[in-house]
Amino acid sequence: METLYNFTCILLGICSIINGLELLSLRQFKLQFITQSSDLQFGNFAKATLILVLQVLFSIFLIASVFFELPFLTKLCLWCVFLLIGYAYKIKTIGRDGSDQLRLICFGILALCSLLDKEASYQYAVTFISVQVIISYFTSGMCKLMSSYWRKGDALANILNNYTYGSETFSTALKKHKNINKILTYSPIFLMVSFPFSFLIPEIDVLLISLTLMFTFHLGTSLLMGLNDFILTFPATYPCLIGLHILIYG
Repeated sequence: METLYNFTCILLGICSIINGLELLSLRQFKLQFITQSSDLQFGNFAKATLILVLQVLFSIFLIASVFFELPFLTKLCLWCVFLLIGYAYKIKTIGRDGSDQLRLICFGILALCSLLDKEASYQYAVTFISVQVIISYFTSGMCKLMSSYWRKGDALANILNNYTYGSETFSTALKKHKNINKILTYSPIFLMVSFPFSFLIPEIDVLLISLTLMFTFHLGTSLLMGLNDFILTFPATYPCLIGLHILIYG
């Protein structure tokens, strides 16, 4: 369990570094194709720059402290990164997404659980992060399932053809191939709604297949819509999901 916990901390630390560097680079290199411009995302860019630089630095310290087994520094860095991400999220005016929210929640859980004794912190962190991800997937799938917009089967092509995110070329191709559009529209719904049931089956292979399919979904979304965080933050929690299955079935 300790290995899975540490692996999660390192992966989330990497996510935090990439997120911070990405936002810091926008103004200088004008990489608007990555996400919204920083001037639009943050009301006060000077303040945001300081917050993001500190976020990157403490995330690097976090990874180093986990790697070199420095418990006190790990706790300190977890709290610092959590507070910095929380403040950055607060002053961010637009462009907040599910990855931002999940990253904030995960660091909050890790920070709070770090106050417990060693073994308890591992188990509680793994459990709470896993439950959060399971709820996120399931509710997202159910919301799509209950939406008449998604049930029509052509939602994906429309979503991919918008001003901010997406791929107009791929959207046009999907509109020409309606059956493929339906398959790709319904597939994420099925994967998300069925994901919690992976934990009702003792064989971990079922969970591993589900995680592989969900990672494929995140990869496709990231490539087609430019949501870089989407391929990083959610998969960073997969060690915890594996850990929860181990806790349940041994």
